[in-house]
Amino acid sequence: MDMDWYRRPELKRRAKNSLRHNYWKCIVVALLLFLLLPSNDNIRNNKTNSYDSYSYNSTSYNNRTSQIISTYTTLSTHPQTHIFRYSCIALVNCIEFILRYSHNATINNIIGLMLIFSILFIYLFIIPLLQVGCYDFFLENAKSGNAGIRQVFHPFKNNFETAALTMFLKNLFLSLWFLLGVVVPYAIFLFSNSLLALPCFLLLVLPIMKFYEYRMIPYILADRPDLKRKEVFEQTKLLMKDQKMRLFLLDLSFLGWNILSALTLYIAGYFYVNPYRYATEAEFYLDLKREWEERLSP
Repeated sequence: MDMDWYRRPELKRRAKNSLRHNYWKCIVVALLLFLLLPSNDNIRNNKTNSYDSYSYNSTSYNNRTSQIISTYTTLSTHPQTHIFRYSCIALVNCIEFILRYSHNATINNIIGLMLIFSILFIYLFIIPLLQVGCYDFFLENAKSGNAGIRQVFHPFKNNFETAALTMFLKNLFLSLWFLLGVVVPYAIFLFSNSLLALPCFLLLVLPIMKFYEYRMIPYILADRPDLKRKEVFEQTKLLMKDQKMRLFLLDLSFLGWNILSALTLYIAGYFYVNPYRYATEAEFYLDLKREWEERLSP
């Protein structure tokens, strides 16, 4: 682990170099990736967003329509990403306009199902593929220093079915690990009301470990679109074996930059910190890959 303190500056030096050669494109893709990744700010602010107005307007419709609008509101007030939130706003505005002039329950049902499936499709498949494309951009930029914006859309051309399914399973598995590591210990502690339940909170380590184990999946999908789903999960386990603490320390090294970003109202984050962090993570993946190939070579 001591050697890593000497290697981390080298990763960051290479990241700064690749960032310098393609600065503005990196800013654009980093901003897109920031919008696509989960953000707690959306969840904290969902009580004051514009969705609340729909619950009032829905009272003027028939009961079936009100239920559908209520469903839209429930789905839309807990978006996990900025892009997801804005897509919900656009979809709900369109559907509300249609329902305002329609009193046919069958049409309402069809429109409601179309809306729900559209939101789920965007959230479960389109957004994860765009995430992979953004990581693909930073990976290519780390290799050549001259990646193009079109790199973001490469996952839609190269084996997109495997990429979409793999990212869906990654998010699903992480959610299940979260339930095991956080919800289950909390439920035991809440209902048993006993200090004996406190050791159950040691399960918190499990979702954290799995989060770092799966961290390289988007990079593997971007770098090796020929791999199958099982091969991607096997590859990330091999690459991250005994490397989770190293990546954790790399994340920790950006703590000061994150504080600076917050102090500047995230202006520094948009124009430097976020692209710098993503570029460094891409260098980290290439470093892991290089180590693995040297280990396999005779």
